[in-house]
Amino acid sequence: MHEAAEARLEAAGFRHICGQLSARSAQCPPWRCYGTAMVEDELPPPGSGTQVAIPDAVSFKRGEIMNYKPVGRSIVRDRQEFIRFIHAYQIREGRLPRRLLVSRYDPATGAIVAQETYTPEILMP
Repeated sequence: MHEAAEARLEAAGFRHICGQLSARSAQCPPWRCYGTAMVEDELPPPGSGTQVAIPDAVSFKRGEIMNYKPVGRSIVRDRQEFIRFIHAYQIREGRLPRRLLVSRYDPATGAIVAQETYTPEILMP
């Protein structure tokens, strides 16, 4: 991640550790969550593996997950990715995050041009 982006995240109170969000520190393993199959009781199907969930930043204190996406990219294209972030957060914290923030950037300049806010309930199956 670019140094300016890391500085923005740190100033906003988010954690970002080496491109992977860890449980407590850089020595901890990254979040793991169940694969793309979700069942109503939120238990994994028998024999299913896990995937690593790597959002761009998180604030556990505020209950927020933040991810960068280019302007014009539909949130629907990344829904499954966000479901993994939500599920991994829930496994780690024992509760859903309060908000998911999508910082939209201009691919030509890298500048943040907009921020969208979603609730987990909107994106979960």
